[in-house]
Amino acid sequence: MTDGQVMPPPLPRSETAAEWFVIKDGARLGPVTASAIRAMIGRKEIEADAQVWRSGMPEWKRIRDSELADLVAAEPPPISSMHIGSGYVWVLAFLPLVFCFIEASIAASNQQAAARTVRIGRRPLARPFLAEG
Repeated sequence: MTDGQVMPPPLPRSETAAEWFVIKDGARLGPVTASAIRAMIGRKEIEADAQVWRSGMPEWKRIRDSELADLVAAEPPPISSMHIGSGYVWVLAFLPLVFCFIEASIAASNQQAAARTVRIGRRPLARPFLAEG
């Protein structure tokens, strides 16, 4: 090439080339094609945060952070903890206390019922002596 000519951009990788590896259910799967990954996403077998790798990449990346990001561009990212209502957290935090209160109330009412049964079933041994005077 001469000094006036520039190199054309590299050709995009083919979607039919089986060059991708994906982590699915904790196991490495591949090599698979980008089309196969698209199909797995469509069938909800993997999420947009699944890790992928191909030759030339220094490390595994999430699909949304890789060259395959356009496959999941329409899918929103996971909900952050800032957007989860704190009401759920408070309910989960106080639910054990509510159950303890209910259990204590039931236990107390059972003890009172048992005490009444003992008092009703008891006969006095002797009548008290009353002095007149």
